[in-house]
Amino acid sequence: MRKKILLRAEASNIIGIGHMMRSFALAQYWKNMGGQVVFLSQEIPETLEKLLVNENMKLIRLPDIAIGSKKDAQLTADLTQKTGAELIIADGYHFAASYQKLIKNKGLKLLVVDDYGHSDFYAADIILNVGLDANERLYANREPYTQLLLGPEYVPLRQEFLKRHGYKKEIAQVGKKLLITMGGADPDQVTLKVIEALSKLDSNYQVRVVVGLAYNYANKLKAAAGKSNALLLQDVKEIAALMAWADIAISAGGGTLAEMAYMGLPNIVIKIADNQCSNMLYEKKIGASLFLGDAREITNEQITDSVKSLSQNYLKRQQMSANGRKAIDGKGSQRVFEFLVFL
Repeated sequence: MRKKILLRAEASNIIGIGHMMRSFALAQYWKNMGGQVVFLSQEIPETLEKLLVNENMKLIRLPDIAIGSKKDAQLTADLTQKTGAELIIADGYHFAASYQKLIKNKGLKLLVVDDYGHSDFYAADIILNVGLDANERLYANREPYTQLLLGPEYVPLRQEFLKRHGYKKEIAQVGKKLLITMGGADPDQVTLKVIEALSKLDSNYQVRVVVGLAYNYANKLKAAAGKSNALLLQDVKEIAALMAWADIAISAGGGTLAEMAYMGLPNIVIKIADNQCSNMLYEKKIGASLFLGDAREITNEQITDSVKSLSQNYLKRQQMSANGRKAIDGKGSQRVFEFLVFL
């Protein structure tokens, strides 16, 4: 019988939804393989809860306790045993050494999803870091048994992307279809800044703006979109379809960059959080993106000029598309679970 796994992750309008969506991608893959999944969260937006329900995934709510605390670890361990799960996948910056050690002392198997080596010690059975700059030095302080799964070859993608296996994007001579997606929460309202910048473009550009599942400022966006040719899209079921439609994306960092690379979508990246310093590597290391800079520092004119320049540069967009597809092959979840089934 397939293992049941428990996924411990959080999402909100403050921390965004990246941790939860990465866990969701792993959960989808495991369910498709015949396994069972349980999500354990304290606070997630109602829209995300509906997403889990629609996928027939069980959600257990934690009480109001400190995330990553000893109490959190104890409850996670207790609920893992109660639900019959055989493995915990914890994705978030709060699940540090003390959390991992308590889980392991309970005799449970643990995979920790990490982005930059945030913990001073790692006791998990497996560390998963899909970053382009992931390296063993980040995890020098770990147990001898801890295995490392590092690099973009382990990127988990949701089923809406995987079902497009073999898709090859057609690159337009002039890129006039623009997709704006600044993450699930965008607490600093960078989306609004981008809409205002793109309002200076001529009317030949088509602009579609995706409002994330944890975004709380839709009314402000509606007013701005109404003054431009931007189409505001909420509760988007499949963003892969929009990535197929677009010629260029303007995006925040995180897992979206891997999704766009897989879809061969050239993109302009704006850093909206301090933990997105490695986003420039999608330009520097694989050449799939154009890194514009920190949202707090770039001007509207820089955004507008970069879009104009890239939209006219057919050869650059063609190469960016090919580079992205080469870097992300869609087999990340498969590679992860090839390790997990033997724990």
